[in-house]
Amino acid sequence: MEQRKTSIQDKKEIRNKEPIICYNCNKPGHKRNVCPELRQDKLSSKRADVKMDHEDIQGTIEEQSKVLKRMLEQQFYQRRIQIDEEQNCILKSTKGEELDEADMQKDEYLRTTVEPHDFYVPVECKDGVILSALVDTGATRCLMKESRAKALGFKKGKEKYITEITLADGTKRHTLGQLQTELKFIGNVRVRCKIAVIKDIELEEENYSMIIGSDVLRCTQANLDYGNCMITMCGREIMNILLKRAKISTYMKASRVKV
Repeated sequence: MEQRKTSIQDKKEIRNKEPIICYNCNKPGHKRNVCPELRQDKLSSKRADVKMDHEDIQGTIEEQSKVLKRMLEQQFYQRRIQIDEEQNCILKSTKGEELDEADMQKDEYLRTTVEPHDFYVPVECKDGVILSALVDTGATRCLMKESRAKALGFKKGKEKYITEITLADGTKRHTLGQLQTELKFIGNVRVRCKIAVIKDIELEEENYSMIIGSDVLRCTQANLDYGNCMITMCGREIMNILLKRAKISTYMKASRVKV
C-alpha cells in the first residue's frame, strides 16, 4: 500500500516537472484557456458564464416575453385606436382616418429574411484621410485603430479613458486611450467627438478601420433606413458604401480637385 502511494506521488511530481503545452497552438509556456491565438480566432465559439440553470433561464425568457407583449399591445392601442362612444367605437388611424376591416388587415405583413445589411460610411479626418467606418448602433462609443489615431495626434496614456467598450454583438474591446478630434461625414456634417483608441490587431481582419458608435448617432439624430439602405444625419442624407467580405484598403487620401 505504501509502495502504491509512493508511485502515485512520483507520477504527480513527474507531471509537474513536464513543460506545459497548449492544446490549441501546441506551444509551450501556457495552457489552452489563456492562449493568445484564441482571441484572434474569429471562428472560435465564445463561451459565456451561465449563472442560472436552464429552467430559470427559460422562465425568465417567458416572463420577459409576456411583459414585452403587454407593452406592445398597449402601445398599439394607444397609437392606432381612438374610442368614440358617440360613433360606436370607430377605429381610426393616427392621421384620424377611419379604418374598416380591409384596412386593418393591411397592418399585418409576412416577410422572409434574405441577408443582413451592414452600413459602412466614408469618414474624413482632419488630415484629409478618408476612413471606411462601420455603423454599429450597439457600440457605446466610437472606436479607431491606434495607427490612424497616432497620425491625428493621439498619445497613449495622456488622458483618462474608458477601459472597455461594448459592441452590438456583446464583445468588448480594451482601449488604449481616447482621442478628441473632428470627423466629417460625406453630406457636409461635422462632429466633434472623443474616440476610443484600440490596437490595430483588434480590427486586423475587418474591412474597416473605425466604428461609429451610438454617441455620434445620437448627437446627429441619425436615422438608418434599411428599406432604402440610406442614412440621414441632422436631416441630411449621408453617403454610405457597400463593402464586400474581401479584405480591402481601409483608408484613402482625400485631395481637392479644381473643376
